[in-house]
Amino acid sequence: MRQKVYVNDLHLGMYVDELDRPWLETPFLFQGFPIRDQQELEQLQEYCEFVYILDECNEKIAAKKAKPSHRFNTHQLNLHPSSTNEQGGHDEHLKLKELRGIKKTYNQSHDYIAGVLEDVQFGRTFNIETGKQVVEHFTHSIIREENALLLLTQLKDHDEYTVRHSLNVCIMSIIFGKHLELKDSELRVLGQGGLLHDIGKMKIPAAILNKPGRLTRGEFELVKRHPVDGYRLLSNRLEISPGVAEIALMHHERLDGSGYPRGLTEDQLKTLPMMVAIIDVYDAITTRRAYHDGISPHEALRLMYENEIGAFRRDLIDKFIHCLSIFPIGSIVELDNGEIGIVMSVNHSHHLFPVVLDRDKQPYTPRKVCNLKLLADNGKPVRIKRILESNAYNLNASDILREENDFEALQPL
Repeated sequence: MRQKVYVNDLHLGMYVDELDRPWLETPFLFQGFPIRDQQELEQLQEYCEFVYILDECNEKIAAKKAKPSHRFNTHQLNLHPSSTNEQGGHDEHLKLKELRGIKKTYNQSHDYIAGVLEDVQFGRTFNIETGKQVVEHFTHSIIREENALLLLTQLKDHDEYTVRHSLNVCIMSIIFGKHLELKDSELRVLGQGGLLHDIGKMKIPAAILNKPGRLTRGEFELVKRHPVDGYRLLSNRLEISPGVAEIALMHHERLDGSGYPRGLTEDQLKTLPMMVAIIDVYDAITTRRAYHDGISPHEALRLMYENEIGAFRRDLIDKFIHCLSIFPIGSIVELDNGEIGIVMSVNHSHHLFPVVLDRDKQPYTPRKVCNLKLLADNGKPVRIKRILESNAYNLNASDILREENDFEALQPL
């Protein structure tokens, strides 16, 4: 049963189903949560006058329906251990094995897209059938373990940006499409479009693409041609869906007409190109380039949510944030026991990550991988206290994950 309760009458254990104000105006991470500690109770009393609660006997049912809300004032997330550390170690061995297998697929796909871009650069015909196979492989891998592929998108390298960016956009596009429950035919178009969206950049001199300083007006006009060049390359191939070519053409368009190459507006834009446009921006701003430092995944989502009003559909931004989680893969996090870790895998109930620094901020050697759902410190559940800046303690998530390379060095905790 659902009932209205004034905040001064709340107590621990009650399940909050709805607030008296928009969730975005509060620091709470979830829409629907049990009151588990005094801090949550005090925050409810500070921000609200009343809330709606569910009868406690329905708490377990409600908890299953609770979904992360898009909050960026990161309150502690309560996670309770559900099995032994020995069981957790076995689970993490399986996850690491999956990571190593998918890494092989990723590397083969990397070689393919590098070859395609080189063929385009030198005016040769490129192989599209292998590209379709890449998308199929990624789609099947995502069904088995989407976190493994999301993790690989964090292995960024500014020296080969276009290759890795193309793979990353492909992977995240398929995952986003799965999250939105798109049809298989739409997923194929979305994945191929993500893989080939920047193919027109191969017509731009590398000196301009990698220029560390501000582009001149003439240089920027040249860059703005790459969606049209990509569209022409793809639309001339009968074996490529028109939707793939449309993604290449429209991925820099914006709802308010400020994009390029045609300055299209909301009623002229389609959903699949807009999805790729969101992911294109997200991957670009989280990658270190010659002309800017990459920011953390968490900060990128916050900036996109707050600053991209008018550029992208708000419902798609909301769904993309929910897709990646409130603690996105690649985030550097501090635990409430003082240790520092990098998020490697997420779902909405637990987080898998390597512990990099101990509570004295000394590096672990070898690094340990642990699952928050299974981790306890002195009998108490360990929780994420906050997300840190991308360079906290001079750590770089991408560099650390690249050092692990095939993940052989990571050991389950």
